[in-house]
Amino acid sequence: YPIIRFKGQNRIRKVSYHLSLNGEEISDIHSINKSDLPPSADDNFNPHLLSPTISELWDTLSLLTSNYDEVIGIFSSAAISPMYNIAQKAAAKLEANARIHIIDSRTSSVGLSILVMQAAIQAEKGESSKTIIQNLYTKIPQIFTLFNIPSLSYLYYNNLIDRSQAFVGEKLELLPYFVIEEDDFITTDKMRNDRHITDYFLEFLNEFENVEFVSFLHSTVLNSQASKLIRELVKHKFPDAEFFEHKIPITLAILFGPKCQGMIVVDNEVL
Repeated sequence: YPIIRFKGQNRIRKVSYHLSLNGEEISDIHSINKSDLPPSADDNFNPHLLSPTISELWDTLSLLTSNYDEVIGIFSSAAISPMYNIAQKAAAKLEANARIHIIDSRTSSVGLSILVMQAAIQAEKGESSKTIIQNLYTKIPQIFTLFNIPSLSYLYYNNLIDRSQAFVGEKLELLPYFVIEEDDFITTDKMRNDRHITDYFLEFLNEFENVEFVSFLHSTVLNSQASKLIRELVKHKFPDAEFFEHKIPITLAILFGPKCQGMIVVDNEVL
């Protein structure tokens, strides 16, 4: 994994999810390994993410506003997580709410990290919160997020699709793609085999014109055949773009299932 260090990194404070496993809340989400997750969730084993409560986020924001002049909270897309809406409610209850800015990233994982890093670097340079927020809202539409999710049952237990859609889709062995598009988490196409999955990622990438950054997330070994093909396309079509591959983090594995794959693209052509 690439280890990226940057000025302003010390300004970042992470808000973590909790884990619910078969109805039992577990505060340390890393107490479960990706290898513990079965291909499908069911009534006997159904991990899902729990966002912090309003009270917990109130405590976090209260502490931050007592130590800093202003706080910018950037959260995973509200289309896949309630944490953004919970943070808004928590901020509204604070007397210092005028100094708190809650932002829906409209992405997740690496896409979220890109926005957080940008904000932290600009804060370290002394940019005003107004400028930082304006630049975030410029960058957000430039980030495109695509996931292939064969384990639809995980989406059901995380309240993202209904039960019949999840279990019929898994029974038919569909391999659907989902995108985060503004306020929605929507399916685009359904594949039938792994080769078509890779082809779709390549077609998705080919739609862009001025790519700055590409991240390929997956659950297999690093430098797989799929990642090699994607890397070659980036090198050929976007020679100045950065390419990284990552194994999916435990949060995504619990949310989308252990077999999910994803691509994050930053395209500067979008204004």
